[in-house]
Formats: sequence, C-alpha cells, structure tokens
Amino acid sequence: MNNLRDVEARLAALAGQLNSRPSLAPSVMQHIEALEASTLSLSPSRIRRWMMGRTFRYVAAATVVVVFLAATLWLRSMNSGAGMAFADVQKALERIETAIIDVKYPKTPEHNQKMYVARAHNAVRKEAGTITFILDCNLGRTLVLNDKSKTARIQTDESLKVDFKKHTREMFDKYTRIDAEAIERLGTKKFDGQTLVGFRMQTPDKNLRQVVWVDPKNRLPVRAEDTAVDPTLPGATSIETVYTFTFNTRLDPKLFGTVPPKGYKIVEDVTLTKEDHLPPAPKDKELASPVLEALVGIGRARFGMSVDEVIALLGKPDRRSPFWDNPPERQRAIDQVLQEAKEKSYNEDETIRRLEAVLKKFPVDAGNRPPDGVDLDYNARGFHLKVANDEGLLAVNCLSDWHDARDFSGRTSKGIRIGSTLADLEKAYGPPSLSKTGAGELRSFHCVEYNPLGLSFVLKDGRVTQITLVSQAAAQRRVKSKGNL
Repeated sequence: MNNLRDVEARLAALAGQLNSRPSLAPSVMQHIEALEASTLSLSPSRIRRWMMGRTFRYVAAATVVVVFLAATLWLRSMNSGAGMAFADVQKALERIETAIIDVKYPKTPEHNQKMYVARAHNAVRKEAGTITFILDCNLGRTLVLNDKSKTARIQTDESLKVDFKKHTREMFDKYTRIDAEAIERLGTKKFDGQTLVGFRMQTPDKNLRQVVWVDPKNRLPVRAEDTAVDPTLPGATSIETVYTFTFNTRLDPKLFGTVPPKGYKIVEDVTLTKEDHLPPAPKDKELASPVLEALVGIGRARFGMSVDEVIALLGKPDRRSPFWDNPPERQRAIDQVLQEAKEKSYNEDETIRRLEAVLKKFPVDAGNRPPDGVDLDYNARGFHLKVANDEGLLAVNCLSDWHDARDFSGRTSKGIRIGSTLADLEKAYGPPSLSKTGAGELRSFHCVEYNPLGLSFVLKDGRVTQITLVSQAAAQRRVKSKGNL
C-alpha cells in the first residue's frame, strides 16, 4: 500500500469517532472517504498475501488448531475429560479428514465466504461471492474462477506447495502451550436447537474477544465468534466474524480440481470488482439517484426522522451497524488533539497517530451501554446515513471512488454532483465558509464547507468526490465550535 492509501485508510478507520454527533467534520475528517477505487487482482504475490491473511489461516489451521484448541479446553474444563491423555486428543484430531468452514462478517456481509478443506487431497477451496479459489497443495497449483465473467486463471508455483499435515501439526503443537489460566468457561447455549459449551480465549489483541462453542458429544467446535471489545476503535468492524464448522462430511473430489469448467475462458488475470458483490440499484430513479437538500435531507427522507421512518422511505440498507457517542473525556481529548494539530501544524500522519492513541486510551464500554444510534450504509447507491436515537437522521455522506460502494449518482437541489468543479460550487452556493487544500500526502484533496447550510464537499484533483450534509442542529454546533482544523 502506498503512503497516500495508507493515510486515507487510517483516516477512514477514524471516521466515526472524531465526533460521534456530527457537526460539519473538521478538515481531517473531510478526507476520510476518498479512498482510490480499486479492484482485487489475484496476482501471484496477492495470492501469497491472501494465503497468509487472517481468513486463509483458518483454512489451514481451523481443522487442527481450533479442533485441538476446543478439545484442550474441554479437557481442562470438564470432569468427563479429565482422564484423557494428550495422545488421545492427537488421535481424535487425526480422524478429522474434511472440514467445511462458513465464514460470515455481520458488518460486511458482502465479504462472506465458505471454505472446504480435505486432508486426503491436501487441498483447499474458497468461495467468496462470484470468485472461487482452489489450491492444490501437492502441486502448488491454483485455479481462480470468476463465475460472473466465466473467466479462469491457472498458476503453478513451487512456493505455493504446502504440506497440509505438517503445517497443521506445527500449529497443533503451538497451541499445546496455551496457559490454562487464559481460558474461561462460559457455560452452555443453544444454537439452532443444539446445546454447545462455550469457552472464551484471551488474545494478544486486547480489543478482540474470541469464543469457541463446542459439541459436548464429540468435543469438536461447531461455532467460533470474534467480536470487538470496543466496537468504536479503528478496525473493529473487520474483527466481527462468525465461523461455523462441519467436519468429516464427504466432499466430492471435483471440488478440488484445478481444471477450469467447460465454458470458462483462460485469462492472464481474474479481476473482482465491487460490482461483483453489490446488489442492483433500485429501478425507482428517485431512490437510485436521490436529490440532496441542504438542512432538509436526502430524497424522501428528512433530517430528524427515526431509523424506521428512514428505511420505510429509502428502503432496506445494504448494511446497518450501531454507533456509540464518545464519552466526554474522549471527546475532550479528541478536541485537544485537533486544536494542537492546528496550532502546531501537525502533519496528517502525526494527527492520526495521536487520535488513534486517544481512542485506545478512552475506550467506549459498549458492552454495558446501549448504542446511541445506527449507521445505515446504502453502498449500492453510494451513500451512508447516521441516525441517532434522540435526534433522528443526523448526517448524509455521499461517496465516489469508494472501495465497496458505487459512486453516488444523485445531485444537490442546485445541481452539484460527483465530478462538479470548485467553480460550479461557488456559482451554486457562493463563497464558502472554509476552503482548504490538504498538505503532504493529501495535497490533491480540497475541502469546501458551507457551515450555515450544513453542507461540505471534498474535491480531489479539482473534482467533487464526496458530498456531506448534516442536520440543522449539527450545523449549528459546527458554527458554534468554529471548527478545529
């Protein structure tokens, strides 16, 4: 990742927390949504990185690591297993021949995937949206299929050869050293009518809470859950994961074949774009390309409306997630950092580093308090909404060049849309309250704010890439605070 994309990605992770109740965002926040549009190209180097990534590690390790982990927890926590020797656990694990691992991301369901592992074939199959990835660990051969475009890519690389049994045995040995004190038994809980025993793991990441649910009959895991202790910290959304396991189901050998199906065209690269996982936009033009009215709302939805009212008028969002307001001490610390950044001319990287430190120092105890509102993401239409429990619809953010959303195709009531110029803005709305160009890595970005109207724009290379509207109350807060940057 180049420096610009790194800065932008880190800013994006901070977006919701710099000021949970939005005024017009300070300039640092105005740059956050402008990630460069990209496609997922499965090159050899990307395949290696993907193999080493968090989700792929579950393919190679889940059948032994999690199985062993759950069995070990069982032995340490249940009297019925107290007399079993470690060798007995090893034998039980060796009987695991196949695994189906269903991986779901509640906050980003478009990234859900399913993986198939077969010890006998020394192979792995992963299905994610329209992309299927098959790795034959004996041959070091991969087959990548795009079911939508009917294209295929074959690669053979010695570095992709993996001794599945040896690899999982190494992981197995690693987990024999888990300290029993790091494990908490959670009791039983029913999932789909099946009673399971839960165990909580202590992890190196203090913001990660891991729970494994085990079948008491065969001592194998059925479900594993990763959740964020503080869901407001950067990266928390990507932590939320639910795994379900099915073991020793007969898997058709054809699942692991590395010969492209009939009708697929062999290409040099298989590309996955955001269109491969986004639902179609509504046929109703007013919903697909809504009009933005400053201090009023978006399309049929008005500022101040409740979540249910907004959804009734705009339709079901592609994603919804709760948000928590910042505790007073966190907000004061954030404001202080932003003020210091202005006075001492911190660069973006230094500002981000200090803000990230504040978020970690003053966590939100989300587990013991209800959320303060809901974020609604309409990625198929290119806009995100923030709706508070007490103030209703607070903010509208319309995007372009966003990695998992279409470009917003609507316009403001004065004709400004994605792609408009600074001259267009000033002709439509007059001189802005603030006009500022980013520094350093963000020098290609320009922020324009009309504070009394609760309206702001981000331009990149002279063209509008983001439009933000906030409610009257939020706009008044912005005018009162006069901004931090």
